[in-house]
Amino acid sequence: ALLLMNLQNEYFLPSGKLFANVYTQGGSLSTRANLIVAELSKFDTLMVYLPLVYDQSDFEENHNIQSMNQLLKQEPLKAGTTGAEFCNCIKSPAPIMHMLARNRFNAFHDASLHQTLMENDIGNLIMIGADASLSIDFTARAGFELGYDVFIISDCMMSNSEKEHEIYCETIFPKFAQVMTTDQLLEELK
Repeated sequence: ALLLMNLQNEYFLPSGKLFANVYTQGGSLSTRANLIVAELSKFDTLMVYLPLVYDQSDFEENHNIQSMNQLLKQEPLKAGTTGAEFCNCIKSPAPIMHMLARNRFNAFHDASLHQTLMENDIGNLIMIGADASLSIDFTARAGFELGYDVFIISDCMMSNSEKEHEIYCETIFPKFAQVMTTDQLLEELK
């Protein structure tokens, strides 16, 4: 299955509240995401869009983590706003089969994703999107612990900085996932 993590306007549009905090390895994530989506569509791959969406109660909640409180004061990814919508820079030749909105970094937090994957007899998870140190990290670890083979596409993932990207791709992710580039994934699919 292809997990499209947080591919939302807030990250991609220059007016997005999270746009300035984005680092992508080697340039345009949307170009590489479109290549991956197009190629995997040829194999009838299950594609699951997993947007991170907050409602008013999430913004009012007091978090123990100061940086989380500062981020939520900006009200990013607020339900019903343009910023929370799927980025139209990602073109899908096939419809995305499932959309499972969530308000937690770990997409497995409730049983919906795991149930969808089990119903479709999925054993492999290919992950692209945002953000390396939160949604991708939390979801990849949980997927690994649930027995999935996890593949993280390093040049099709956003991070907060180049240094963070390197640390996650070289040190952290290899402990529970196979890290590869878009070109390596496309070569594997041939």
